[in-house]
Amino acid sequence: MKKLHRSASLTNYAELAQALNVSPLEQLRRVNINPACLTNPDTLVPASALIQLLENSAQAAGVENFGLRMAEERRISNLGPLAVLLRSQPTMRKALEAMRDYAHLQAEVLSLYFEEKDGVLVIHEELMAERPEPMRQATELSLGVLYRTLRALRGDKWHPSAVCFRHSPPRDL
Repeated sequence: MKKLHRSASLTNYAELAQALNVSPLEQLRRVNINPACLTNPDTLVPASALIQLLENSAQAAGVENFGLRMAEERRISNLGPLAVLLRSQPTMRKALEAMRDYAHLQAEVLSLYFEEKDGVLVIHEELMAERPEPMRQATELSLGVLYRTLRALRGDKWHPSAVCFRHSPPRDL
């Protein structure tokens, strides 16, 4: 059974693709995603197609940071019902636990794990794709959305101590 993802993850996709001289409709057709999902954030699309869409679009645009660029425009409201749940939690710890427990409502491929030691919380975010495939763009988009969500919940004063990826750094930091 295919893992699904809310099409809200495509917020700002068409605008960014067009700004980078990439046809969003052509890219969506290449991976068999119905363009109607761009106007309905609750449409469920196969996660593997979404991952491929982001990789193809980055390649067509000639940019390494397509996913991060998409994340720049994200708001907590893009998480739909999950955002309501997160905002209603009495503490940040409860919000993080809710995010971990209900992230699958946004993306079935997303898993969050927490480690705490000496007052430092490490958040591990994993995309569990159905098959091995390049997913740099989806990983960076997902982490960018997590960052923006935590900033929305904690305020602009919150900054992570470090952000680590398994993939290599971009050529242009």
